Amino acid sequence: MPYFKGDLEVLQKFCRAQRLTLASPHIHGTRLQDFQAHGVALLLREEHLTPYAPPGSAVKLQVPDPWENAPRTPDTEPFDMRALDTAIQGGILMHQLKQRM
Repeated sequence: MPYFKGDLEVLQKFCRAQRLTLASPHIHGTRLQDFQAHGVALLLREEHLTPYAPPGSAVKLQVPDPWENAPRTPDTEPFDMRALDTAIQGGILMHQLKQRM
């Protein structure tokens, strides 16, 4: 899996050059089912390390509930992507994007 590490300005320039859509997980983002792109650069940041606000140029994506089709019990809490570690959010998004693209 290719990855890129650097500052935001360099990442945005890279995305433009490679024609990639810059995307970041966000609770109020676009549902993955409604997202259309030919290539994606997924921006993941630990929220506890920096004040988190995805850049305005990034598409905000909701992390889909990986258990949405699993049987539920009355005491099952609703899925909240904010409770997930950044690496888990990224893993779910990468898996779902791979299935769709």
